[in-house]
Amino acid sequence: MSDVNNQKISVFNLKQKAEIYLSQGKLDEAYATCSKALEILPNSGEIYVTLGNILQKMGKLTSSKEYYEIAIKYNPNLAEAYANLGSIFAIQQEWELAIKYYDRAISIKPKISGFYRNLAKIWHHLGKHQLAIECSYQALSLEPESATVKEYLEFGKNLLKIGKLEQATTCLITALQIQPDYVNAYHQIAKILEQKNDIDAALKCRFSKRLPKNLLKNFCQLTENWEVTSNSTSTIDRINIYLSRQINLLPSQTINRHIHRAFSASLVNSEEAFVAILLNGRAWGDNLNSAIITSDNKLVSDISSGVPELIISSSRLPFAVPIDGTIAFLSVKWGQTNYFHWMFDVVIRIHLLCQSNLSIDKFVFSRCDLPFQQETIQLLGISQNQIIESRFIPHIKAEKLLVPSLSSPQGKNFRFPRFGCEFLRSLFLPTGTKKISLNNKKMIYISRGKTSSRRIVNEAEVVICLEKLGFKTITLELMSVAQQASLLANSKVIVAPHGAGLTNLVFCAPGTKVIEIFHREYVINYYWLLSNVCGLEHYHLIGDEFEGDFSGKPAQKDILVNLQKLLDLMKLAKII
Repeated sequence: MSDVNNQKISVFNLKQKAEIYLSQGKLDEAYATCSKALEILPNSGEIYVTLGNILQKMGKLTSSKEYYEIAIKYNPNLAEAYANLGSIFAIQQEWELAIKYYDRAISIKPKISGFYRNLAKIWHHLGKHQLAIECSYQALSLEPESATVKEYLEFGKNLLKIGKLEQATTCLITALQIQPDYVNAYHQIAKILEQKNDIDAALKCRFSKRLPKNLLKNFCQLTENWEVTSNSTSTIDRINIYLSRQINLLPSQTINRHIHRAFSASLVNSEEAFVAILLNGRAWGDNLNSAIITSDNKLVSDISSGVPELIISSSRLPFAVPIDGTIAFLSVKWGQTNYFHWMFDVVIRIHLLCQSNLSIDKFVFSRCDLPFQQETIQLLGISQNQIIESRFIPHIKAEKLLVPSLSSPQGKNFRFPRFGCEFLRSLFLPTGTKKISLNNKKMIYISRGKTSSRRIVNEAEVVICLEKLGFKTITLELMSVAQQASLLANSKVIVAPHGAGLTNLVFCAPGTKVIEIFHREYVINYYWLLSNVCGLEHYHLIGDEFEGDFSGKPAQKDILVNLQKLLDLMKLAKII
């Protein structure tokens, strides 16, 4: 080996030793070690950089600058020397020089994220926020794994402010790939869609937490063969339980001249019902999504919910927890806390598992600690040690995975198959109960007074009006599911603002009359559809405008009831 190579090796070893001393705060030892290295190789730019770092640590900025300049003299391509000079000039608030040297460092080594981060701090200090955001984004793109979900959200928001819509979308999609139910990221994407004038997609994103397919295709970088359906692949077996069927719909009645467009359909399809069986399949569940994935890593789209593309395309999610045995997966979008979605997106699917006659070791729910969930679990005979909650273990891999079909697959809006309604009635209404004639049943008003949204602003007046006609005011939150079922089964007229409490219409006898009250900006047809399946008479009333009615999300806006219109509708329904 030549003497020159020996010298370079010796200097390299001394440089490493000096940097260890520097990291330990042993500055004198670090300085002495560098001096020894310079005795061997006096024109080593790298050693002068280390000496500059030592002197900067000592607070000797002028001497430190001199060493960095000597380093550049011997090696003009030492990016670290330029960056460190930039750092010193920034400390001394000589901003133009600081920017000049950081720009030079970046031109030599454009893939060092720290250079961009420090330059971003300078631009931010100078009030050049757009340049600061662009530099921060460049740093992020070089080290995408280093940022947290909240940092990606902030990057997305800042890029949106300066009109960088594509980069903002990339950051926000990445945030969702880290945490797929991160609501704030959906709201920011909705703002981007609004700026692109895609208002329909923006509304779906903001309120339904749905993302456009073209956006997912562009930003999730999905391959051609990423998606299958439960009946299109040999990796899935199916036990078919019920065939699809058509249901004729009776119109919702109103005193208005025109029926609201939400009630315009005359026919709806109840989808086929089945249980899918996957060997070594994976499943992800959170409050906004569920994703079923085959053993060969294909998303099964017809038995997934929400935006499962975020899950199949992500490299940032927790690893799947392996679980032995046969696992029934029931986690679904909105399945954690909402009573309606619990009943019609979770519980009725258990009937399909019962019909399959398959033995099940564990059940996966989004969540099941709330009183109505615990009551349901107990009635179903599922023990606590059989339960896995996806809010705690979102990602599983099962030896044998069972997934009952969704009553409302992606893009569908009908959740009320007849078998599901009958199953709920059999579960919560005891057999052999003496039937009460319709004429002897109660008339009830269901209050949302204890909720934070869609309350009746003049409820006191409404209650007085209805109680004079023989109505009883009910607060369902204070009752068990069985009590709610019994109450609705023994009621002949129900008046209520739109809300999850009307899920209990499933327990009503045919011929029961339902008056559902809506805010004009939030008219949803779920309970009209349910009324059709259960043979109920559905009427709807749209609330009036009122002062203070122009703030808040449509789904949360309170409602003003016009008492005369309510009475006129009750006359139409022959209630009075």
